[in-house]
Amino acid sequence: MKTGRSVGVNVFERQDRMEQLRWLLDRGWLAAQMFRGDELLPVVASIQAQLVRPHAAFERGLRDEMVALVVVGAVWRDDIAEARRWARETHGAHKLSRFRSTLRTAMRYVAWRLRDPCAFYALSTPRLGRLSEPAIAARIANLAMEGAAEAEQLRFKAAERLSKDALKLFAERGGVHGNTLLLPTCVLATLAFESGSVDEADVLIRGKIADLERYGSMESTLWGFAVAGRVAVARGKINVVLLLLERGEGLGVRRRWPRLATRCALDRIALQLGLGAGASAHRTLERAEQWLGTLGPDVPHFPFDRWPLELARCRVLLFDGYPDAAARLARTWRDQAVQCNHPYVVVRFALIVVGALFAMDDIEAAKRELLAALRQGAGTGLFRTFCDDAWMIEPCLRLVRREDRAALGRLTVFIDSVLDAGRSGGLSVRRRVPARGIAEPLTEGETVVLRLMSLGLSPPRRSISCATSPSIPAGC
Repeated sequence: MKTGRSVGVNVFERQDRMEQLRWLLDRGWLAAQMFRGDELLPVVASIQAQLVRPHAAFERGLRDEMVALVVVGAVWRDDIAEARRWARETHGAHKLSRFRSTLRTAMRYVAWRLRDPCAFYALSTPRLGRLSEPAIAARIANLAMEGAAEAEQLRFKAAERLSKDALKLFAERGGVHGNTLLLPTCVLATLAFESGSVDEADVLIRGKIADLERYGSMESTLWGFAVAGRVAVARGKINVVLLLLERGEGLGVRRRWPRLATRCALDRIALQLGLGAGASAHRTLERAEQWLGTLGPDVPHFPFDRWPLELARCRVLLFDGYPDAAARLARTWRDQAVQCNHPYVVVRFALIVVGALFAMDDIEAAKRELLAALRQGAGTGLFRTFCDDAWMIEPCLRLVRREDRAALGRLTVFIDSVLDAGRSGGLSVRRRVPARGIAEPLTEGETVVLRLMSLGLSPPRRSISCATSPSIPAGC
Protein backbone atom coordinates (compact mmCIF):
# COMPACT_ATOMS: atom_id res chain seq x y z
CA MET A 1 0.00 0.00 0.00
CA LYS A 2 1.37 3.43 -1.04
CA THR A 3 1.69 6.05 1.62
CA GLY A 4 0.81 9.69 1.09
CA ARG A 5 4.50 10.50 1.15
CA SER A 6 5.35 8.04 -1.69
CA VAL A 7 2.45 9.27 -3.81
CA GLY A 8 3.62 12.86 -3.37
CA VAL A 9 7.18 11.94 -4.35
CA ASN A 10 5.94 10.20 -7.52
CA VAL A 11 3.86 13.23 -8.47
CA PHE A 12 6.84 15.52 -8.06
CA GLU A 13 9.11 13.14 -10.00
CA ARG A 14 6.60 12.99 -12.85
CA GLN A 15 6.28 16.76 -12.84
CA ASP A 16 10.07 17.10 -12.94
CA ARG A 17 10.30 14.66 -15.87
CA MET A 18 7.63 16.57 -17.77
CA GLU A 19 9.48 19.85 -17.22
CA GLN A 20 12.68 18.29 -18.51
CA LEU A 21 10.85 16.92 -21.55
CA ARG A 22 9.27 20.31 -22.24
CA TRP A 23 12.71 21.89 -22.03
CA LEU A 24 14.11 19.31 -24.45
CA LEU A 25 11.30 19.90 -26.95
CA ASP A 26 11.70 23.67 -26.83
CA ARG A 27 15.43 23.33 -27.32
CA GLY A 28 14.93 20.91 -30.20
CA TRP A 29 12.47 23.13 -32.07
CA LEU A 30 14.76 26.13 -31.66
CA ALA A 31 17.72 24.17 -33.05
CA ALA A 32 15.60 22.95 -35.98
CA GLN A 33 14.45 26.48 -36.82
CA MET A 34 18.04 27.74 -36.79
CA PHE A 35 19.40 24.73 -38.76
CA ARG A 36 21.75 23.76 -35.95
CA GLY A 37 22.04 20.06 -36.61
CA ASP A 38 24.76 19.47 -34.02
CA GLU A 39 22.37 20.71 -31.32
CA LEU A 40 19.26 19.08 -32.79
CA LEU A 41 20.48 15.49 -33.08
CA PRO A 42 21.41 14.91 -29.40
CA VAL A 43 17.99 16.26 -28.38
CA VAL A 44 16.27 13.99 -30.89
CA ALA A 45 18.25 11.00 -29.60
CA SER A 46 17.09 11.73 -26.03
CA ILE A 47 13.46 12.09 -27.06
CA GLN A 48 13.56 8.98 -29.21
CA ALA A 49 14.99 7.00 -26.28
CA GLN A 50 12.02 8.05 -24.18
CA LEU A 51 9.55 7.10 -26.89
CA VAL A 52 10.88 3.55 -27.22
CA ARG A 53 11.23 3.02 -23.48
CA PRO A 54 9.13 0.06 -22.27
CA HIS A 55 5.73 1.06 -20.91
CA ALA A 56 6.31 4.69 -21.92
CA ALA A 57 3.03 6.59 -21.80
CA PHE A 58 2.51 10.17 -22.91
CA GLU A 59 -0.53 12.31 -23.48
CA ARG A 60 -1.52 12.04 -27.15
CA GLY A 61 -0.67 15.58 -28.16
CA LEU A 62 2.68 15.47 -26.40
CA ARG A 63 3.59 12.16 -28.01
CA ASP A 64 2.71 13.53 -31.45
CA GLU A 65 4.98 16.50 -30.85
CA MET A 66 7.83 14.24 -29.74
CA VAL A 67 7.40 12.09 -32.84
CA ALA A 68 7.29 15.16 -35.08
CA LEU A 69 10.65 16.32 -33.76
CA VAL A 70 12.07 12.83 -34.27
CA VAL A 71 10.90 13.03 -37.90
CA VAL A 72 12.71 16.35 -38.30
CA GLY A 73 15.88 14.78 -36.89
CA ALA A 74 15.61 11.87 -39.32
CA VAL A 75 15.24 14.31 -42.20
CA TRP A 76 18.35 16.16 -41.03
CA ARG A 77 20.26 12.86 -41.07
CA ASP A 78 18.83 12.24 -44.56
CA ASP A 79 17.33 9.00 -43.22
CA ILE A 80 14.13 9.01 -45.22
CA ALA A 81 12.98 5.50 -44.29
CA GLU A 82 13.23 6.37 -40.60
CA ALA A 83 11.42 9.67 -41.10
CA ARG A 84 8.54 7.94 -42.90
CA ARG A 85 8.31 5.20 -40.25
CA TRP A 86 8.01 7.68 -37.37
CA ALA A 87 5.66 9.97 -39.26
CA ARG A 88 3.14 7.13 -39.49
CA GLU A 89 2.87 7.20 -35.69
CA THR A 90 1.52 10.75 -35.55
CA HIS A 91 -2.18 11.03 -34.80
CA GLY A 92 -3.94 14.33 -35.24
CA ALA A 93 -0.60 16.16 -35.53
CA HIS A 94 -2.09 18.48 -38.13
CA LYS A 95 -4.34 19.91 -35.41
CA LEU A 96 -1.44 21.01 -33.23
CA SER A 97 -0.56 24.48 -34.52
CA ARG A 98 2.71 24.61 -32.62
CA PHE A 99 4.57 22.31 -35.04
CA ARG A 100 2.18 21.32 -37.84
CA SER A 101 3.99 23.43 -40.47
CA THR A 102 7.33 21.86 -39.57
CA LEU A 103 5.91 18.34 -39.75
CA ARG A 104 4.25 19.01 -43.10
CA THR A 105 7.53 20.39 -44.44
CA ALA A 106 9.36 17.28 -43.27
CA MET A 107 6.81 15.03 -44.96
CA ARG A 108 7.12 16.96 -48.22
CA TYR A 109 10.86 16.38 -48.06
CA VAL A 110 10.28 12.66 -47.60
CA ALA A 111 8.03 12.61 -50.68
CA TRP A 112 10.64 14.52 -52.67
CA ARG A 113 13.42 12.13 -51.72
CA LEU A 114 11.21 9.15 -52.54
CA ARG A 115 10.75 10.72 -56.02
CA ASP A 116 7.00 10.74 -55.53
CA PRO A 117 5.82 13.98 -57.21
CA CYS A 118 2.14 13.25 -56.62
CA ALA A 119 2.63 13.01 -52.84
CA PHE A 120 5.03 15.95 -52.88
CA TYR A 121 2.58 18.36 -54.49
CA ALA A 122 -0.44 16.88 -52.72
CA LEU A 123 1.09 18.06 -49.44
CA SER A 124 0.42 21.74 -50.01
CA THR A 125 2.77 24.45 -48.83
CA PRO A 126 1.86 25.67 -45.30
CA ARG A 127 -0.17 28.86 -45.34
CA LEU A 128 0.79 31.99 -43.49
CA GLY A 129 -2.32 32.36 -41.41
CA ARG A 130 -0.20 33.63 -38.51
CA LEU A 131 2.97 35.65 -38.65
CA SER A 132 4.82 33.22 -36.40
CA GLU A 133 8.47 32.50 -37.03
CA PRO A 134 7.95 28.73 -37.44
CA ALA A 135 5.23 29.32 -40.05
CA ILE A 136 7.37 31.78 -42.00
CA ALA A 137 10.41 29.51 -41.81
CA ALA A 138 8.35 26.54 -42.99
CA ARG A 139 6.93 28.57 -45.88
CA ILE A 140 10.44 29.64 -46.97
CA ALA A 141 11.72 26.08 -46.64
CA ASN A 142 8.87 24.78 -48.79
CA LEU A 143 9.47 27.38 -51.50
CA ALA A 144 13.17 26.51 -51.47
CA MET A 145 12.41 22.79 -51.63
CA GLU A 146 10.01 23.27 -54.55
CA GLY A 147 12.64 25.35 -56.34
CA ALA A 148 15.23 22.60 -55.95
CA ALA A 149 12.73 19.96 -57.09
CA GLU A 150 11.87 21.99 -60.20
CA ALA A 151 15.56 22.46 -60.97
CA GLU A 152 16.10 18.69 -60.82
CA GLN A 153 13.28 18.36 -63.35
CA LEU A 154 15.09 20.91 -65.58
CA ARG A 155 12.22 23.38 -65.23
CA PHE A 156 14.62 26.22 -64.60
CA LYS A 157 12.21 29.14 -64.94
CA ALA A 158 9.91 27.74 -62.26
CA ALA A 159 12.92 26.89 -60.08
CA GLU A 160 14.21 30.45 -60.34
CA ARG A 161 10.82 31.96 -59.53
CA LEU A 162 10.28 29.77 -56.47
CA SER A 163 13.78 30.34 -55.11
CA LYS A 164 13.45 34.09 -55.53
CA ASP A 165 10.04 33.96 -53.84
CA ALA A 166 11.75 32.37 -50.83
CA LEU A 167 14.28 35.20 -50.66
CA LYS A 168 11.54 37.79 -51.13
CA LEU A 169 9.41 36.35 -48.32
CA PHE A 170 12.42 36.44 -46.00
CA ALA A 171 13.06 40.09 -46.84
CA GLU A 172 9.39 41.06 -46.37
CA ARG A 173 8.56 39.17 -43.17
CA GLY A 174 11.90 38.96 -41.38
CA GLY A 175 12.22 37.39 -37.95
CA VAL A 176 13.59 34.15 -39.42
CA HIS A 177 17.17 32.96 -39.17
CA GLY A 178 19.23 33.56 -42.32
CA ASN A 179 20.23 29.90 -42.50
CA THR A 180 16.79 29.27 -44.01
CA LEU A 181 18.04 30.97 -47.19
CA LEU A 182 21.00 28.65 -47.81
CA LEU A 183 19.11 26.24 -50.09
CA PRO A 184 17.37 28.82 -52.34
CA THR A 185 20.63 30.78 -52.63
CA CYS A 186 22.56 27.67 -53.67
CA VAL A 187 19.86 26.72 -56.17
CA LEU A 188 19.94 30.22 -57.70
CA ALA A 189 23.73 30.03 -57.94
CA THR A 190 23.42 26.69 -59.74
CA LEU A 191 20.86 28.08 -62.19
CA ALA A 192 23.04 31.11 -62.89
CA PHE A 193 26.08 28.93 -63.50
CA GLU A 194 24.18 26.49 -65.70
CA SER A 195 23.05 29.35 -67.92
CA GLY A 196 26.67 30.50 -68.35
CA SER A 197 26.61 33.40 -65.85
CA VAL A 198 29.72 32.39 -63.92
CA ASP A 199 30.15 35.84 -62.35
CA GLU A 200 26.60 35.86 -60.98
CA ALA A 201 26.98 32.34 -59.60
CA ASP A 202 30.27 33.33 -58.00
CA VAL A 203 28.67 36.33 -56.24
CA LEU A 204 25.79 34.20 -54.94
CA ILE A 205 27.89 31.34 -53.56
CA ARG A 206 30.85 33.38 -52.31
CA GLY A 207 31.25 33.16 -48.54
CA LYS A 208 28.54 30.51 -48.16
CA ILE A 209 30.75 27.46 -47.65
CA ALA A 210 31.51 28.26 -44.00
CA ASP A 211 27.77 28.66 -43.31
CA LEU A 212 27.02 25.41 -45.10
CA GLU A 213 29.59 23.54 -43.02
CA ARG A 214 28.01 24.82 -39.80
CA TYR A 215 24.32 25.12 -40.58
CA GLY A 216 23.68 23.54 -43.95
CA SER A 217 21.05 20.86 -44.35
CA MET A 218 21.80 17.85 -46.51
CA GLU A 219 20.26 19.45 -49.59
CA SER A 220 21.70 22.95 -49.23
CA THR A 221 25.18 21.55 -48.57
CA LEU A 222 24.95 19.25 -51.58
CA TRP A 223 23.85 22.04 -53.91
CA GLY A 224 26.33 24.52 -52.42
CA PHE A 225 29.49 22.44 -52.62
CA ALA A 226 28.62 21.24 -56.13
CA VAL A 227 28.15 24.72 -57.58
CA ALA A 228 31.08 26.22 -55.65
CA GLY A 229 33.36 23.56 -57.13
CA ARG A 230 32.11 24.17 -60.66
CA VAL A 231 32.59 27.92 -60.30
CA ALA A 232 36.16 27.41 -59.07
CA VAL A 233 36.92 25.12 -62.02
CA ALA A 234 35.55 27.72 -64.42
CA ARG A 235 37.84 30.28 -62.76
CA GLY A 236 40.83 27.98 -63.16
CA LYS A 237 41.38 27.78 -59.38
CA ILE A 238 42.30 24.12 -59.38
CA ASN A 239 43.92 24.08 -55.94
CA VAL A 240 40.81 25.71 -54.49
CA VAL A 241 38.59 23.08 -56.11
CA LEU A 242 40.58 20.16 -54.75
CA LEU A 243 40.56 21.61 -51.24
CA LEU A 244 36.86 22.44 -51.45
CA LEU A 245 35.83 18.99 -52.65
CA GLU A 246 38.02 17.32 -50.03
CA ARG A 247 36.27 19.36 -47.33
CA GLY A 248 32.86 18.50 -48.76
CA GLU A 249 33.65 14.81 -48.92
CA GLY A 250 35.00 14.90 -45.37
CA LEU A 251 31.84 16.68 -44.18
CA GLY A 252 29.71 14.00 -45.81
CA VAL A 253 31.72 11.30 -44.07
CA ARG A 254 31.52 12.99 -40.65
CA ARG A 255 27.79 13.63 -40.87
CA ARG A 256 27.25 10.25 -42.55
CA TRP A 257 25.63 11.82 -45.59
CA PRO A 258 26.43 9.40 -48.44
CA ARG A 259 24.93 11.65 -51.12
CA LEU A 260 27.23 14.55 -50.25
CA ALA A 261 30.34 12.38 -49.94
CA THR A 262 29.75 10.57 -53.24
CA ARG A 263 28.89 13.76 -55.15
CA CYS A 264 32.11 15.43 -54.02
CA ALA A 265 34.00 12.24 -54.91
CA LEU A 266 32.48 12.36 -58.41
CA ASP A 267 33.61 15.94 -58.95
CA ARG A 268 37.09 15.17 -57.60
CA ILE A 269 37.38 12.25 -60.00
CA ALA A 270 36.25 14.42 -62.92
CA LEU A 271 38.91 16.98 -61.99
CA GLN A 272 41.61 14.33 -61.62
CA LEU A 273 40.76 12.88 -65.01
CA GLY A 274 40.81 16.38 -66.45
CA LEU A 275 44.39 16.70 -65.21
CA GLY A 276 45.24 13.29 -66.67
CA ALA A 277 45.69 11.76 -63.21
CA GLY A 278 43.99 8.45 -63.86
CA ALA A 279 45.67 6.68 -60.93
CA SER A 280 44.43 9.34 -58.50
CA ALA A 281 40.92 9.00 -59.91
CA HIS A 282 41.02 5.25 -59.33
CA ARG A 283 42.12 5.75 -55.72
CA THR A 284 39.37 8.31 -55.06
CA LEU A 285 36.75 5.94 -56.47
CA GLU A 286 38.05 3.01 -54.43
CA ARG A 287 38.08 5.03 -51.18
CA ALA A 288 34.52 6.19 -51.74
CA GLU A 289 33.39 2.63 -52.41
CA GLN A 290 35.13 1.35 -49.30
CA TRP A 291 33.53 4.04 -47.14
CA LEU A 292 30.07 3.23 -48.48
CA GLY A 293 30.72 -0.40 -47.59
CA THR A 294 31.40 0.54 -43.96
CA LEU A 295 27.98 2.15 -43.47
CA GLY A 296 25.77 0.00 -41.34
CA PRO A 297 21.99 -0.35 -41.42
CA ASP A 298 21.70 2.79 -39.29
CA VAL A 299 22.68 4.84 -42.37
CA PRO A 300 20.38 3.47 -45.07
CA HIS A 301 20.50 4.94 -48.54
CA PHE A 302 18.51 4.19 -51.66
CA PRO A 303 20.20 2.26 -54.49
CA PHE A 304 19.69 5.18 -56.89
CA ASP A 305 21.69 7.44 -54.55
CA ARG A 306 24.79 5.66 -55.87
CA TRP A 307 24.50 7.41 -59.22
CA PRO A 308 27.44 9.81 -58.65
CA LEU A 309 29.84 6.92 -58.05
CA GLU A 310 28.49 5.00 -61.03
CA LEU A 311 28.86 8.09 -63.22
CA ALA A 312 32.43 8.44 -61.97
CA ARG A 313 33.05 4.78 -62.79
CA CYS A 314 31.78 5.36 -66.33
CA ARG A 315 34.14 8.30 -66.76
CA VAL A 316 37.09 6.26 -65.49
CA LEU A 317 36.25 3.40 -67.85
CA LEU A 318 36.05 5.78 -70.79
CA PHE A 319 39.30 7.46 -69.79
CA ASP A 320 41.05 4.08 -69.46
CA GLY A 321 39.97 3.04 -72.95
CA TYR A 322 37.02 0.74 -72.21
CA PRO A 323 34.16 2.47 -74.04
CA ASP A 324 32.09 -0.69 -74.41
CA ALA A 325 31.97 -1.23 -70.64
CA ALA A 326 31.31 2.47 -70.09
CA ALA A 327 28.40 2.41 -72.55
CA ARG A 328 26.78 -0.63 -70.93
CA LEU A 329 27.02 0.80 -67.44
CA ALA A 330 25.86 4.27 -68.51
CA ARG A 331 22.82 2.88 -70.33
CA THR A 332 21.83 0.85 -67.26
CA TRP A 333 21.96 3.88 -64.99
CA ARG A 334 20.36 6.16 -67.53
CA ASP A 335 17.39 3.79 -67.62
CA GLN A 336 17.22 3.85 -63.81
CA ALA A 337 17.27 7.64 -63.88
CA VAL A 338 14.33 7.60 -66.29
CA GLN A 339 12.40 5.30 -63.95
CA CYS A 340 13.22 7.57 -60.99
CA ASN A 341 12.08 10.64 -62.92
CA HIS A 342 15.42 12.46 -62.65
CA PRO A 343 16.06 14.09 -66.06
CA TYR A 344 19.25 15.84 -64.96
CA VAL A 345 20.88 12.49 -64.18
CA VAL A 346 19.47 11.10 -67.44
CA VAL A 347 21.41 13.74 -69.38
CA ARG A 348 24.62 13.13 -67.42
CA PHE A 349 24.63 9.43 -68.29
CA ALA A 350 23.46 10.09 -71.87
CA LEU A 351 26.60 12.15 -72.51
CA ILE A 352 28.72 9.21 -71.33
CA VAL A 353 26.86 7.00 -73.82
CA VAL A 354 27.60 9.48 -76.63
CA GLY A 355 31.31 9.56 -75.91
CA ALA A 356 31.54 5.78 -75.54
CA LEU A 357 29.62 5.01 -78.75
CA PHE A 358 31.72 7.46 -80.73
CA ALA A 359 34.91 5.88 -79.37
CA MET A 360 33.56 2.48 -80.50
CA ASP A 361 33.01 3.90 -84.03
CA ASP A 362 29.26 3.46 -83.70
CA ILE A 363 28.88 6.91 -85.18
CA GLU A 364 25.21 6.91 -86.16
CA ALA A 365 24.09 5.67 -82.75
CA ALA A 366 26.30 8.28 -81.07
CA LYS A 367 24.76 11.03 -83.19
CA ARG A 368 21.22 9.92 -82.32
CA GLU A 369 22.02 9.91 -78.61
CA LEU A 370 23.71 13.29 -78.87
CA LEU A 371 20.84 14.94 -80.73
CA ALA A 372 18.34 13.70 -78.14
CA ALA A 373 20.49 15.09 -75.32
CA LEU A 374 21.06 18.37 -77.16
CA ARG A 375 17.35 18.93 -77.65
CA GLN A 376 16.74 18.42 -73.95
CA GLY A 377 19.66 20.63 -73.00
CA ALA A 378 18.87 23.47 -75.39
CA GLY A 379 15.19 23.33 -74.52
CA THR A 380 15.75 23.65 -70.79
CA GLY A 381 18.88 25.78 -70.51
CA LEU A 382 21.21 22.97 -69.43
CA PHE A 383 24.28 24.66 -70.91
CA ARG A 384 27.30 24.34 -68.62
CA THR A 385 26.73 20.61 -68.11
CA PHE A 386 27.45 20.12 -71.81
CA CYS A 387 30.48 22.41 -71.56
CA ASP A 388 31.87 20.51 -68.56
CA ASP A 389 31.60 17.20 -70.44
CA ALA A 390 32.78 18.60 -73.77
CA TRP A 391 35.89 16.39 -73.70
CA MET A 392 33.67 13.33 -74.15
CA ILE A 393 31.29 14.66 -76.78
CA GLU A 394 33.33 17.23 -78.72
CA PRO A 395 34.31 14.92 -81.63
CA CYS A 396 30.68 13.91 -82.11
CA LEU A 397 29.52 17.53 -81.69
CA ARG A 398 31.82 18.69 -84.47
CA LEU A 399 30.75 15.86 -86.76
CA VAL A 400 27.06 16.61 -86.21
CA ARG A 401 27.58 20.30 -86.84
CA ARG A 402 29.52 19.59 -90.03
CA GLU A 403 27.31 16.87 -91.53
CA ASP A 404 23.82 17.77 -90.25
CA ARG A 405 24.02 21.56 -90.00
CA ALA A 406 20.99 22.16 -92.26
CA ALA A 407 18.75 19.97 -90.10
CA LEU A 408 19.93 21.33 -86.74
CA GLY A 409 18.01 24.60 -86.79
CA ARG A 410 18.35 26.41 -83.46
CA LEU A 411 20.57 23.65 -82.10
CA THR A 412 23.40 25.09 -84.20
CA VAL A 413 23.67 28.10 -81.90
CA PHE A 414 23.68 25.86 -78.82
CA ILE A 415 26.38 23.60 -80.28
CA ASP A 416 28.55 26.57 -81.27
CA SER A 417 28.21 28.01 -77.76
CA VAL A 418 29.25 24.72 -76.15
CA LEU A 419 32.27 24.39 -78.42
CA ASP A 420 33.28 28.01 -77.85
CA ALA A 421 33.01 27.60 -74.08
CA GLY A 422 35.08 24.43 -74.27
CA ARG A 423 37.86 26.30 -76.07
CA SER A 424 37.80 29.30 -73.76
CA GLY A 425 38.04 27.61 -70.36
CA GLY A 426 37.79 24.57 -68.15
CA LEU A 427 39.79 21.37 -68.17
CA SER A 428 40.06 18.83 -70.94
CA VAL A 429 41.53 15.37 -70.94
CA ARG A 430 44.85 15.37 -72.76
CA ARG A 431 44.10 12.20 -74.68
CA ARG A 432 40.41 11.80 -75.45
CA VAL A 433 40.27 8.01 -75.56
CA PRO A 434 43.56 6.33 -74.61
CA ALA A 435 44.51 2.99 -76.06
CA ARG A 436 42.86 0.19 -74.15
CA GLY A 437 44.70 -0.79 -70.99
CA ILE A 438 47.34 1.92 -71.34
CA ALA A 439 47.68 4.30 -68.40
CA GLU A 440 48.27 7.97 -69.17
CA PRO A 441 51.35 9.27 -67.29
CA LEU A 442 51.38 12.70 -65.72
CA THR A 443 53.66 15.32 -67.21
CA GLU A 444 56.32 16.88 -65.02
CA GLY A 445 54.28 20.08 -64.76
CA GLU A 446 51.14 18.20 -63.68
CA THR A 447 53.10 16.27 -61.07
CA VAL A 448 54.47 19.48 -59.57
CA VAL A 449 51.03 21.09 -59.47
CA LEU A 450 49.33 18.11 -57.81
CA ARG A 451 52.18 17.78 -55.30
CA LEU A 452 51.84 21.44 -54.28
CA MET A 453 48.08 21.06 -54.00
CA SER A 454 48.41 18.00 -51.79
CA LEU A 455 50.46 20.14 -49.41
CA GLY A 456 47.78 22.81 -49.33
CA LEU A 457 49.91 25.29 -51.27
CA SER A 458 48.89 27.43 -54.22
CA PRO A 459 51.06 26.75 -57.28
CA PRO A 460 52.18 29.72 -59.38
CA ARG A 461 49.62 30.73 -62.00
CA ARG A 462 51.94 29.72 -64.83
CA SER A 463 52.36 26.23 -63.38
CA ILE A 464 48.60 25.67 -63.35
CA SER A 465 48.11 26.91 -66.88
CA CYS A 466 51.00 24.80 -68.19
CA ALA A 467 49.74 21.66 -66.44
CA THR A 468 46.15 21.93 -67.56
CA SER A 469 46.22 23.51 -70.99
CA PRO A 470 46.34 20.90 -73.79
CA SER A 471 47.74 23.49 -76.21
CA ILE A 472 51.01 23.88 -74.25
CA PRO A 473 53.65 21.19 -74.76
CA ALA A 474 54.34 18.84 -71.88
CA GLY A 475 57.26 19.62 -69.63
CA CYS A 476 56.64 23.38 -69.71
